[in-house]
Amino acid sequence: MNPELEKLIEYAITDGVITEKEKEVLYKKAKELGVDIDEFEMILDAKLHQKTSKNNESSKEELKECPTCGGPVDKLLDHCIYCKSSLPKQNSDSISSEELIMNCGEWLGRLEGISIIEFNPQGGPGGKGIVIDAPPGFVSPKKSKIEQFMNSGVTDYSKIFVPFSEIISNIEKYVAILEIRSKNNPNVKIALEGIKIKYNSLKKKSRFILGKKHYVLMILLVVILGFILIFKNAASNHDKKINAENERLELIINKIELAIENRNYDNALFLTSQLVWKVESSWSNTDKEAKHWEDQRIELKKSIEELRNKNNRSQ
Repeated sequence: MNPELEKLIEYAITDGVITEKEKEVLYKKAKELGVDIDEFEMILDAKLHQKTSKNNESSKEELKECPTCGGPVDKLLDHCIYCKSSLPKQNSDSISSEELIMNCGEWLGRLEGISIIEFNPQGGPGGKGIVIDAPPGFVSPKKSKIEQFMNSGVTDYSKIFVPFSEIISNIEKYVAILEIRSKNNPNVKIALEGIKIKYNSLKKKSRFILGKKHYVLMILLVVILGFILIFKNAASNHDKKINAENERLELIINKIELAIENRNYDNALFLTSQLVWKVESSWSNTDKEAKHWEDQRIELKKSIEELRNKNNRSQ
């Protein structure tokens, strides 16, 4: 075929679509150059099919951002968690077990933050769920950038409401795939056992979060009174010190999980250095507690360093 015509065809199919206007120009050029129309149509169809197939394959393998709002894509889901737009289904076999475990952990972190949201930041119904920050440069499909910029503040496009049911559904998708992989991978099996324990604990906790504010306050009051009674009836100052130390370290764990969720891996690594058991007692041997927290510190540090390296490579 004529090189000039081939060049025009390549230009026309760059975006994977040929408009009627482009077709008209190509047909006119083919006739001017004396190219057989049947041959021209066959080559045009073949090149267009080749281009669209390549684009589809590329989008499935490399889709990292939602084409609608620009938010990061959760590869296991068929929709964007930020704007709810449909996404092309990706092959779960292409997702590493490490990434599955990490993403499932992020959803568990969201489940841990479940509460009653009275007002949806973007104007929809509230309910049991969690509010997360929209990614930088997020563009809501409901309004244009100009409309969002000029908004009076009633609708907050920097916050996204994720309902409880969606969080549960997404966690169970990850657990189902990890169940299959754990049959042939002992490391995945160990990680999955930890995920299940955390998941079941958080599900029980979420049952207490009901749709009426006064009932939530009542439960909160009962919990507070329970803690008061526990401390009031503590057997000794020794037990208080042990409990206080465990609570201090658990608080650091919570801060580490939050830093990981926000991808602030340097801060997360700094916090792991504080996971050191500091209570020594003449009442009993605390070596068991000290070893437990030291093991946890080493394991967390290793996981965070892997996540940070992976994040740096992706950038």
